[in-house]
Formats: sequence, C-alpha cells, structure tokens
Amino acid sequence: MSGQPAQPVIDTHVLLLDGEKTLLSQRGGPYGYRRWHLPAGKLDQGETLTAGAARELFEETGVTTDPGHLELRHVVHHRQEDGSERIGFFFAATE
Repeated sequence: MSGQPAQPVIDTHVLLLDGEKTLLSQRGGPYGYRRWHLPAGKLDQGETLTAGAARELFEETGVTTDPGHLELRHVVHHRQEDGSERIGFFFAATE
C-alpha cells in the first residue's frame, strides 16, 4: 500500500426542469442501483465539470445542452459505506 489516500470519485448531476416537473431516471449501474435520481455519472479524466455533466445528461437521456448552459447549484462530499469518498457537483440546465 502506498500510504496515499484514495482520490474521491467526482460525479456530475443535472437538474432538468420542465415547469414543475423534474426529470429523474432509475439507476441501472452498481452505484445506486434501481434508485431514482437525477441524470448523473462520473467525470472522465481531463474533462471539465460542465462538459462531463452535459455528456452524462446526453448519455442517460438523449437530451443535449451546451456546457455553458449549466449552472452550479450544489456540491456534496460524502463517504460511502465502504470508506470511499465521492464529491457530487449538481448543475441546473438553463436551456
């Protein structure tokens, strides 16, 4: 073991609103399996937060948005049951 702490997983989440309706999807991967959640996923190496959020939104829903139309609304840093850490960046799509 190197003695270095593991790097937290960086997630992006997109809040997509249509009037009073919020788009949710049921998670299919191992993290949060079958739970309802905002379109979300892990940031790829070298990717900006907004580019990753726009990519994940498209991959999970087919909805496209320009990364410039994503506004940061919230950040959550939490520890998983297995001791690993995640940092989630929540964006609202403005267009």
